[in-house]
Amino acid sequence: MDYSVNLLGVSVNGTRLPIPNGTFALDPNTGDAPAATLLVNPAYTTVVEAFKARISKSYKVVSGSGLLCFMVDASKDVVVAVPPMTMHFDGMDMELQQKN
Repeated sequence: MDYSVNLLGVSVNGTRLPIPNGTFALDPNTGDAPAATLLVNPAYTTVVEAFKARISKSYKVVSGSGLLCFMVDASKDVVVAVPPMTMHFDGMDMELQQKN
């Protein structure tokens, strides 16, 4: 059984990101969502840029995998401060835990 929830937007560090309305909308012809468990563009790119702007410049962005990754020097006692991210759904908001 398939089901979907209506994702309306995303916030990073308390700021609602400028993701165009309808980015997450179901396709009216098929009823399909754009992607399951993945953010589609332009939402993905907007979220990545928001994280890169808010995470310390001392962490190197690692590219190549297509996913956002940061390199942290494991030899140092470092606590990485990750900004909070909130998914705004129709009827509720869900703040993602930093450990995710």
